[in-house]
Formats: sequence, C-alpha cells, structure tokens
Amino acid sequence: MNKLTAFFMGAALLVVPTFFVHAADFRHGETISVSDQEVTAQNFYAAGGQVTFSSIAQKDLILAGGRIILNGSVWGDVLVAGGTVDVLKDVRGDVRFAGGQVTIQGAIGGDVTVAGGQVTILPGTTIAGDLIAAGGKVNVEGTVNGQTKIYGGEVSINARLAGPVFVTSGKQIVFGDK
Repeated sequence: MNKLTAFFMGAALLVVPTFFVHAADFRHGETISVSDQEVTAQNFYAAGGQVTFSSIAQKDLILAGGRIILNGSVWGDVLVAGGTVDVLKDVRGDVRFAGGQVTIQGAIGGDVTVAGGQVTILPGTTIAGDLIAAGGKVNVEGTVNGQTKIYGGEVSINARLAGPVFVTSGKQIVFGDK
C-alpha cells in the first residue's frame, strides 16, 4: 500500500467516529455489496477487500478497500481510497479519490480531486467544478467546466477544458484535438 492510499484510508477512519453523533450506515467485511434495490438515506461508510455500491446515496459516501466499484448515484460528496477505483455513475457533490488505478465516468456536480498511479477520466464525463489530478499516468477526456490542474509523469488531454489549465509532466504531455 502506498503512502497516499494509506493517508486517505486514515483520513476516512478519522471521519468514521462521526457516525456516533450523526445518523450513518457503517459496514465492513471482506466483500461489501449494496444493491440498486437499497437506498441509503444517511451518510454511508464502508471498508472491505471489495466494496461495490450500486445504490442511491442520498448523503455523503466514504469507501475504502482493495477494489471499489461505485455504480450508483450519490447526492452528496464522495471520499474513496482503494487499490482500484471505478466510479461509473453521477455524483452531485465533490469527489476525492486515491488509488492505484482510478477511472471516472459520469457527471460530477462539484470539484474532483484525484491521485493515483493511473488516473483515467473517460469520454462523456462532465465535471462541473475544478479538476485536480495527480498520477504516474493521467488521461483526461470529457469536459471540465472549472479550473484544471494536472501533475503527472505522462499526461494525455483530449478534453474540453472551459477554465484555466495548468499542467506539469515529468515525461510527456499529449494533447488531443478537442
């Protein structure tokens, strides 16, 4: 586990005690699966080897694990730390991700902060706010309506970037035709 993943998992664990004060749903185990038939009305916390969240989260979502699959909509903010992180649905709030491999697809209503060995923002993704991405390989497609800051070893940008753009690369920057 790299230092960044450990940091975000530690940060998530610092937030977990708030479930004693506020209404929350906390789950842990080797495999956590929340189906699309279940609606989570409180803040939701989960830690496990594999966490799959297919539900609708009406509040914030905090997930930690080796493999994270988020294919349910989130109305609040999201904090995720994992080895492999796949975010495949819409999030109305801000998102913060750390992982070895992070893939983002869908509409993000706020800001995106992401760090990983490989960060991929897929075509069709829309980020309403700012994007801050750091990784060994960073590939950005889709649309970013706010400011974009990218720090990477290899950076590929084939996206519509509406705001100011700042890119730092240790090896290579490739721009697409968008």
